Amino acid sequence: MRLDRVWAAFVTMSRMTVAAGLLALVPLGGMTLQAPSAQAYPAVSCTVTITPTSQHLKAGQPLKLVGHSTVTSTWTVKFNGITHYYTGTSFTATYITPKVTKRTVIGLTVTCSNSSGALTLGYRIVVDPFTLPSTGGHLPNTGGPSLWWLLAGLALVVFGAAAMARHRQPVAQPAARHRRRH
Repeated sequence: MRLDRVWAAFVTMSRMTVAAGLLALVPLGGMTLQAPSAQAYPAVSCTVTITPTSQHLKAGQPLKLVGHSTVTSTWTVKFNGITHYYTGTSFTATYITPKVTKRTVIGLTVTCSNSSGALTLGYRIVVDPFTLPSTGGHLPNTGGPSLWWLLAGLALVVFGAAAMARHRQPVAQPAARHRRRH
């Protein structure tokens, strides 16, 4: 009987704790979802598109950046220790990933500054060393067709030589003069 009272008290307290927790979250949720009514400065609106979309590239692969802004902006692009500056509502730039001997992470930072403020976008570009693809059945360093073509050609040469040898007519030998002994 005593156990039933303890259990009932535990369930009641648990329900009250959950209810209090939910009531505490409601104002917090309302505040995080609510947009501010007025801003002292308008928001900076800049977008950057990276092609290829994968940020995992091979050494020597091109990396294309396209930036757009609603107003004239100053763009600062930092990649692999080099900084470039662009001005306008948009810019396009292509960079070549460096040759590396092991997997390397390179930072890419694009800053868009205009009368509304500044926005900095950061990316991590992973560069893998360039490796020759497997031959996949191709002859090495030729870019040619697969090994089967080479073997088929070799077989044709062998069979052709055998056919020629088999059907070759013997050279006529001059008749030997034999003396007859009587």
